[in-house]
Amino acid sequence: MDERTRQSGADLAHIGATPVRFEPDAKPETIGVKRPAHLSGWFGNGEISHRIRDALSKAAVKLAAETIVRTAMAHKGLDPEDKAMLQQFNRSFV
Repeated sequence: MDERTRQSGADLAHIGATPVRFEPDAKPETIGVKRPAHLSGWFGNGEISHRIRDALSKAAVKLAAETIVRTAMAHKGLDPEDKAMLQQFNRSFV
């Protein structure tokens, strides 16, 4: 076994041991795989989060999440009055 393979094995052992350091009864083998985020196709990965942070940082008053979502939809050429789409985006963005 070469050094790189040996090091990879040691790294994996450390990853498995980390949760046990914080929670002695933890069972690392029961930790599931992280599922990829559901992307809508209308917004790029992380785009809506960036838009929300940008809108909140520039706002002089508190903004409702729906206001930001409607604005983002309009910028993308989507109909902000489409209730089904608005609801979908509200759920996934908030």
